[in-house]
Amino acid sequence: MARVEVKGLRAVLRNVDRIVEKQVAELSEELKTTARAKTPIRTGNARRNWQDKKSKTGFTVENKVPYIERLDQGSSKQAPRGIVGPTLTEIKRRNK
Repeated sequence: MARVEVKGLRAVLRNVDRIVEKQVAELSEELKTTARAKTPIRTGNARRNWQDKKSKTGFTVENKVPYIERLDQGSSKQAPRGIVGPTLTEIKRRNK
């Protein structure tokens, strides 16, 4: 008879959870920082209002200034391609 016994899986899974949580937090921060840097600046209000909210199942990066959608659609000469698309492109490129 051949037998394989594996012990200590709970500790391994806790460690994996910590690693994943850390990477999710880092990605959230990287998205927020990059979006902030790509946001056109006039008064600084739109740049200051990028927020990230983390939960156990993921995260959200958002900006609730009333005119952020217009900026994201390219209404500013400083960011004619918008904010979110270029941010995601840069993050993908960095994390290949």
